[in-house]
Amino acid sequence: LCTKHLFGKCENLADKCRYSHVLSPEVVPICRHYQNDNCLKTDCPFSHVKVNENAPICRPFVYKGYCAKGNQCLHRHVIECPDWVEKGKCKRTRCRLPHPTKKESRN
Repeated sequence: LCTKHLFGKCENLADKCRYSHVLSPEVVPICRHYQNDNCLKTDCPFSHVKVNENAPICRPFVYKGYCAKGNQCLHRHVIECPDWVEKGKCKRTRCRLPHPTKKESRN
């Protein structure tokens, strides 16, 4: 998934971008604003499903960029380091995933 396209900032046309511009429930992260009942975008590209804020992060979604369960998945589709969020530590020396504070992770 082209994250620049997700935020409306990809300068390439879909056929020229090396990443997919197809938004489907299997590849799109959940909308944090919707989770907090305050998404004001009528054309929000993020997934508008309610997931328990204490649910674990969906590892297939994080590491493969895809979850076959899509909107039916009970885990959170966020792009954050699951070990950092769930255990408070990350053993990966070159982890490229965000390591948010607890407050940032739940918002």
